[in-house]
Amino acid sequence: MITDSSYKEKFVKKLSFLLPPFDRFVAKGELPEQEPLFPSREKYIKHISEIIKHEGSMIIPVISEVGGGKTHFLWGIYNSFDIDAVTAFLSFPRSKEKILYYFYSNFIKQFGQSNLRDFSQNFGDKFGAAERLFGFFRTQNIERISSSAVNQLQKDYDKESLEQCVNVIVQHLMNNDKSQIAERWLLGQLMDDDDLFLLNATEDLSNESVAKTMLKLIIEHNSRDVVLLFDDLDKAAKEFDDGGLVNWAGDLNEDCEDGDACNNEFALLEEIFGLMEDINNLKIIVTLEQADSAKFIKWLNSKRNTSSVHIADPLELGPITLKDAYHLYFSRLRNFCLKYHVTHPVADSTFKLDKDFKEFEDIFGEDLYFPINQEILEVVYGIKFGNPREILRNFKSIFDAIIFEEAGIDEIQTEYNRFLRS
Repeated sequence: MITDSSYKEKFVKKLSFLLPPFDRFVAKGELPEQEPLFPSREKYIKHISEIIKHEGSMIIPVISEVGGGKTHFLWGIYNSFDIDAVTAFLSFPRSKEKILYYFYSNFIKQFGQSNLRDFSQNFGDKFGAAERLFGFFRTQNIERISSSAVNQLQKDYDKESLEQCVNVIVQHLMNNDKSQIAERWLLGQLMDDDDLFLLNATEDLSNESVAKTMLKLIIEHNSRDVVLLFDDLDKAAKEFDDGGLVNWAGDLNEDCEDGDACNNEFALLEEIFGLMEDINNLKIIVTLEQADSAKFIKWLNSKRNTSSVHIADPLELGPITLKDAYHLYFSRLRNFCLKYHVTHPVADSTFKLDKDFKEFEDIFGEDLYFPINQEILEVVYGIKFGNPREILRNFKSIFDAIIFEEAGIDEIQTEYNRFLRS
């Protein structure tokens, strides 16, 4: 544990040539989020955990203002041990072309080889692969297992696509000579004619019907629920190319009615709903910005009585709390110190914000907050009414002032307001 304040000068020096704690202030879907979920968001995670236990396909809208922490919240779901499901953080397609292959190939990357092998095992066992010959040996009758699966499932699937998918799944499980090539097929890799011939298949997953069938099989017959996480539905909907429909209202410079979207702005949602109505037990969570959410919620509500998809009530993320701001500051500061081996009270191996904060504050006082102080932290929290992105930007402004020597630490701690974004 630190016994003197000599670490402060070294800390400031290291700030000048290392990536500072607050230079990345926006969570992104393509970059895994390492920061813990804000404490005030835990109740929402538990709520979602209960909702997804119900049977059937469902969509759960999550709404907040710009910079309110929607992406961070989705990563909280992805990383949560409270969510008893396989979660995949996906991006929306930007066009209708090959949309089912897009969904499948992006999903299977996060589903992963381990889950895929477990799926093949469970699927094969369900249709007879667990049968023992003479009480000892697993059956090797691939044709019989495949036929059993197709016969039982064909009323809910396109038969031709089903036969190909089932054939490859069963070979993945039972044919040692072809399991690796079958796994490549299942992982969405494009296959040449020779590979397809070896698998007794005519198509790979770039075929839209085959991709849809395989996605349906995995989601409906997986041992755990599958939850797909999509960020910024409103932005993706505006960019979505639906195959040539003309936005006449936009072309004529006419405004859409309040709460409505112009012509094809719901095309992406239509595609998603079509998929969810065909795939039982597909659970999707989408985020929306507060300003654009009304028209999408209105569209979703219009489907309540005509669709088999359950539409959950929107979950609105309000401002984060002061306690959350403390967590945000100290988790960023601690990660920085541990990553670069920087000495600081928060880098102590025993420091836990929830458990040990008061004890450490009693020992270190304002030094625990160094290079800012408690007053600055609470002022930064209040400036933007608990908007996490703006809070991070203001922490960054202060740290930049230190790094670029715009002011000394003592000056910053008394005149910090001139470095803040109002």
